[in-house]
Amino acid sequence: MNNKLLIYELDCLNSLFLTDRKILKKVFSNIIIPRIAYYEFKNRVDDEIQQTIKSLTRSKFVVLEDFEIDSPEYKLYNSLKKGIECKCRGKCESAAITIAKHNNLTILSNHQCDYVKLYNLNTISMTDLLIKAYENELINTDEAEIFWSNMENITHYSGSFIDYFTDELN
Repeated sequence: MNNKLLIYELDCLNSLFLTDRKILKKVFSNIIIPRIAYYEFKNRVDDEIQQTIKSLTRSKFVVLEDFEIDSPEYKLYNSLKKGIECKCRGKCESAAITIAKHNNLTILSNHQCDYVKLYNLNTISMTDLLIKAYENELINTDEAEIFWSNMENITHYSGSFIDYFTDELN
């Protein structure tokens, strides 16, 4: 699973960056964040997460991605943002679709929208991501539980990761 992942949703970002950096690097080779999304939620995350992102950006593990005005990417972004191509939630989602489409990236999202089929994009939810990492033995049970505890606002499941994992197998 060691590949690049694009993040644009604040809940996913919070969940990932509350996790130990060593675990993140076991699961991903890079994390891509649209620069426009980073600026939007930079002031909405706590100082610890901001410092973690800055440190991981300096080490080039986290990459803030942009596109040039008047480029094909910008034209797609603009039409998405205006709702011409499909119904997006705004500039962050529009930027994520554009960057993912032009760079063949998987988007971490807990929402399945019309753009997934329209642009033949790969998405993965936080829960799916955790299950894959665990099944592929990239993380152990303790690490999976750390991830899971940071995902409480996303999963809406009151038990542990192992409980959830076991329930899903049945």
